[in-house]
Amino acid sequence: MAAIASTLAQQGKSAAKEEPPRRLHARSYHSRKCLEACDCVIDSGAVNGNALAVALIGKTNAYLNLKEDDKPLAAESDAVVATPNLPLPHIPRAAIHSQMDEHQNAIAHAYAALS
Repeated sequence: MAAIASTLAQQGKSAAKEEPPRRLHARSYHSRKCLEACDCVIDSGAVNGNALAVALIGKTNAYLNLKEDDKPLAAESDAVVATPNLPLPHIPRAAIHSQMDEHQNAIAHAYAALS
């Protein structure tokens, strides 16, 4: 997360907390801010490996919180490709497949996370 904050600082964006507008649901507001921060880090090209995977997983979680059905799987696929030897991206991917009733895929990714 330090890599994310430093990348935001380099681009002149603040990682400080802002108060959500009252008309928006706080969870939705914070998910959109997380998505914005993760996109900023990913697009900067300043991180790779584990830090890139963390940003992509953050993006996945934001999409899940926003209930955007097709986007979490795409973001998670990017995390798996970015860090093929890291087990961390397989965990949320298994959960996504389980929610989609694709249990064989969920089991395969859970197994990959354990390997």
